[in-house]
Amino acid sequence: MGHPPPFRLVTLRQRPEFLAAAAGRRAHGPGFTLQHRKLEGELPLRFGFTVTKKTGNAPERNRIRRRLREAIRRAGADFVGIGGDFVIIGRREALTVPFDSLVEGLAEAIRRLAKGGGQPPRPKAAP
Repeated sequence: MGHPPPFRLVTLRQRPEFLAAAAGRRAHGPGFTLQHRKLEGELPLRFGFTVTKKTGNAPERNRIRRRLREAIRRAGADFVGIGGDFVIIGRREALTVPFDSLVEGLAEAIRRLAKGGGQPPRPKAAP
């Protein structure tokens, strides 16, 4: 028997896409916060990655981003039927959390948000 088809990671690139996901629901896990914007229709599951400068220097931020990207590749194949955009905000703890815990935490957060769970969107700031 063959292997399952590889999960193709589609990434967000434009700032408005990140901002739209930030207006959606949130879930937290070990070393990350996940934001979700639900989209209707047969659109691909898309992910955006962000790690702020507060987290560490450039090599540390890149390591966090790489760990999160690989964790999504491992967990994402189970969620192909879910539509929407996810933005993963990496935290410093993502460097020390065991990789299997990171993968399971992401999978659980995606499941929660896909079912409409997680924290509600933050209210917009007054101008």
